[in-house]
Amino acid sequence: MRRLRAGWACRRQRIAAILAAQPTDGLEVGDALVIRLGRQLFERRRIDQALYDEALARFGERRLVELVSLMAQYAGTAHLLAAFEMQLPDDATPVMPDESGDGQD
Repeated sequence: MRRLRAGWACRRQRIAAILAAQPTDGLEVGDALVIRLGRQLFERRRIDQALYDEALARFGERRLVELVSLMAQYAGTAHLLAAFEMQLPDDATPVMPDESGDGQD
């Protein structure tokens, strides 16, 4: 049970870093790298060569392609949900926190 709680706390730290655009200091190196990749890709619409080289060295070509593809798929899903204003039913409990940090834990 302690391990599960520690895992959830770590997950919440990663989610908070993404939602609130917090620094990635203190996160596992790979997690921080994924967040930095996503930030550059979605904010700048490109990945700097230095960051690309770091990610390529860490994940390898195949995993890096899979990672960027997964980010693109989730972005596409987010656009579809936004375009059609899809929301959870009123009686549903969110599993993930929203921008306010509320959600089931």
